[in-house]
Amino acid sequence: MKLTLDWLIHRSTLKDLELLTCADLADTVITGINILDNPDTVKWFHPGELVLTTGYIFLDDEKLQEQIFRNLKDAGCAAIALKTRRFFSEIPEHMIRLSEEVRLPLIELPYYYSLADIISVVDRRLYHPQSRAEARPFGAAHYYDSFFCYLLESGTDSDAALPQLCQYYGIPCPPRAVCAVISRAGGAGQFGGQKLANRVRELAKAHNLPSSSCFTAFNQNLLCLCLFDDSAPLIRSFRELLQALLESFPGELSIGTGALTAEPLLSAFRKAVCMCSLDKYFPDEHLFYFSDYFLFWQIAKLSDEEKSAICAMTVQPLADFDAENHTNLLDTLRMYYQCHLNSSLAASRMYIHRNTFLKRMERIQALIKFQPEHPGNLFSVYYGLCVYLTLH
Repeated sequence: MKLTLDWLIHRSTLKDLELLTCADLADTVITGINILDNPDTVKWFHPGELVLTTGYIFLDDEKLQEQIFRNLKDAGCAAIALKTRRFFSEIPEHMIRLSEEVRLPLIELPYYYSLADIISVVDRRLYHPQSRAEARPFGAAHYYDSFFCYLLESGTDSDAALPQLCQYYGIPCPPRAVCAVISRAGGAGQFGGQKLANRVRELAKAHNLPSSSCFTAFNQNLLCLCLFDDSAPLIRSFRELLQALLESFPGELSIGTGALTAEPLLSAFRKAVCMCSLDKYFPDEHLFYFSDYFLFWQIAKLSDEEKSAICAMTVQPLADFDAENHTNLLDTLRMYYQCHLNSSLAASRMYIHRNTFLKRMERIQALIKFQPEHPGNLFSVYYGLCVYLTLH
């Protein structure tokens, strides 16, 4: 199989490379690879070569950019691949137009790859075709895997692998981030992480989230989106992105976020995972912000013995009564809270007459001394309900 731009972008072990222009030239064959670090080297390039650059040589010089693009096209080069973040925070629009004009494909390289990473993959494919797995640090087949190994398995924020991992991916060290975790709603079905990652990347651009501030990674079960800048405008864009993602996959995803201020990466990730897991308790909800559901983060720190004691003080009598009499007082109370203490709305949601609902509430008040007019009692009972959910 020939090495083409399409193979490099979609079928190699390199992830998140993006062909920004000349999509109709995706079948262009790559015959070699070279680095552009000096304008004078253009004359030595050969037809079919993939040209890599950080862009430093023509930074802020549009005239030189045009000259080099035209010279590369005249030399018959396959494409030019520009690494972002090092000198260009993102690919300028005028460069994209220039690429289309001269018909030289332009590829955006993610900041977490070095030029040596790209060369290694292309070299192996060109000269060692029998090798199908390019080695990566930490023994992972894809860079996402080692990232998740760290997040899922590290016991403390001072893991010895962290500095190396951050350097490899271009993540600030020590990393502080706002984190969202995305999973399949209900935990069922194929996850489709690559499809989601592509959609997240599209939405990030649409909502003006610069690639230098975002990091996405996924494994077979989760997609993690990290934002390394917690400025107010980016947080607003971050919220809008998550809402737009749910609109793209209605009813299919569960999204949990940690605190909307940058904090140590492990803490941000674990809070987001905790929030994401709440879809089994609230099946009609799909987006869980830590600021709205942090109560469950506190509950997760309790032992089973502590949880049982809290339930005994609050809602356990209702659970026992339901078990003995085949009633659903716990569900009734939960619906009452979900409907903002509105009995008529709660009765409607449960498809029962309002008088029936009120009779159930009278039984609840008798069993657990429920006092909706008392703020402390109202919160304590709700806390007990939430604890009970995590035990059953």
